[in-house]
Amino acid sequence: MRHFSYFCLFNIMSQFREILLKYWGYDTFRYPQEEIIKSVSEGKDTLGLMPTGGGKSITFQVFSMANSGVCLVITGSR
Repeated sequence: MRHFSYFCLFNIMSQFREILLKYWGYDTFRYPQEEIIKSVSEGKDTLGLMPTGGGKSITFQVFSMANSGVCLVITGSR
């Protein structure tokens, strides 16, 4: 499990906001997107429950774009 200092986490969240602005044109995340991304970036198992149209996809897309490797998303959508 990764452990981050406040400064390191601040820099990571800034990188996520830069990606959000560059690709989606938003300068802030909607509630609870930022909390979900922060939890995942801290290495925690995370369950993000949001309504249809709530912006779930941004939470894993932004995180994936900031990291190398594969992102596995399990969704209940049919």
